[in-house]
Amino acid sequence: MVVGAGYVAIFYQHCLLRGFKNALLDPIMRPEFTRHLLDLISDFLYGLHLNMFEACDGLIDLTQVTDDFGAQNGPI
Repeated sequence: MVVGAGYVAIFYQHCLLRGFKNALLDPIMRPEFTRHLLDLISDFLYGLHLNMFEACDGLIDLTQVTDDFGAQNGPI
């Protein structure tokens, strides 16, 4: 049996925090802020997963690291 746990989608989290339009504009309009925000999101998700893997002590076989850059009719 393969056990999967966790989900990492950094752009998705950025969109939840800033809204889709701002998530697309931030890297151009506010690059330092964007870098800082993405670092915070990444650090949080890494720590969350690290704690989960340690707590499960080898029971988890895989996790999902992904983002969705598609729209209804093609790429964003």
